[in-house]
Amino acid sequence: MPNNTTLISINSHHDIIAAQTPSWFHFTSGVILLNTTVVSIVSNGFVIFALLLKDRKLQTRTTVYIIAICCLNLLMATFGTPMVVISCFNKLWLFGKSGCTYYGFLMSFGGLASIFLLTMISIDRYIYVVKHNLSKHQSTMPIIITITVCFFMTFGFTISPLIGWNQYTYAGVGTSCAIDLTGEKNNGQSFVLVLCVIYFALPVSVMIFAYGSVYAKVLKDSKAKLGYSRRKDVALQRKEFRKKLSMEQELAITVIINICFFLMCYTPYACVLLWKVLSKDAEIDPIVMAIPNMITKIAGVFTPFVFLSKNDVFREHMLNIYPCFRPRNVVHTRESIEQTTMTSVQNIDETTNVHPSNTKQGNNSKQPDDRKF
Repeated sequence: MPNNTTLISINSHHDIIAAQTPSWFHFTSGVILLNTTVVSIVSNGFVIFALLLKDRKLQTRTTVYIIAICCLNLLMATFGTPMVVISCFNKLWLFGKSGCTYYGFLMSFGGLASIFLLTMISIDRYIYVVKHNLSKHQSTMPIIITITVCFFMTFGFTISPLIGWNQYTYAGVGTSCAIDLTGEKNNGQSFVLVLCVIYFALPVSVMIFAYGSVYAKVLKDSKAKLGYSRRKDVALQRKEFRKKLSMEQELAITVIINICFFLMCYTPYACVLLWKVLSKDAEIDPIVMAIPNMITKIAGVFTPFVFLSKNDVFREHMLNIYPCFRPRNVVHTRESIEQTTMTSVQNIDETTNVHPSNTKQGNNSKQPDDRKF
């Protein structure tokens, strides 16, 4: 007589795949995801504490988006990823069909909402720098409304598999769950195709346009301002030119990092999705399908630092809040931090405010350099 309390069964197709997968891959995946979970909880928790609770002066339009992304990463790392870690070390999914549905929905919601928010950051940078007249209101309420809309849109999309459009099922090597990539049931292929368009192709296009426009605007303004200094002495012109060139190079690096980070995190998974849609009968190795899914989870560790590490003021305040991370041979006083803040504020005025009417606002501002995000 079979034991009804047995939690592990090898009768299903995915259980067989999990059993056939090399033990080293299960163990390696478990170790990587375990470390990812711990680092994600600590790093995202630190950023949330610093931005939301410890120092509200660091809250800008962009950092509100970062807080939302960190909250999503923290949610997934706390209540989702540990399920996969446990399953990897046991070489089998241990939480049944209901747990699979719960995990698939939670991780899909967190990941897709983060993609929307990353896209909105690029749009916000575009408005702040290129369409500066539209960003006179410094209130964060419009940003909060935008985040709420992104959450509701993502919720409506990720709940679709629960009501008949596609389904959440076992994925990869049988120790994880996601949407059904084969699309054999409930019009699943149309769901996967819409997912690729709305949550990959569209965000990539928007980011390239937005960040490209930001860089072009800063480059144009820098050249225009250098033209006004022709009557100054040659040494001063060279100094200003080097300063502008350094700022342009730094912004270009930030733009490239932001776009490349998104592509590296989500392109492998998007390629797998398109492969399954275009080649329905193609057989993909389960390990090949599992690796892109793992990469998207690792992305949650680095997301806040990719956008915040290039901001000098934020970096100084974070080291001030967490002095244990400051190098021992580097000493920063309160005066140096304030000087960095004033320098960053002046940089905003020089690089983003084209109109003379905006100069006074830039000089009186106490906000961190929001342009670099």
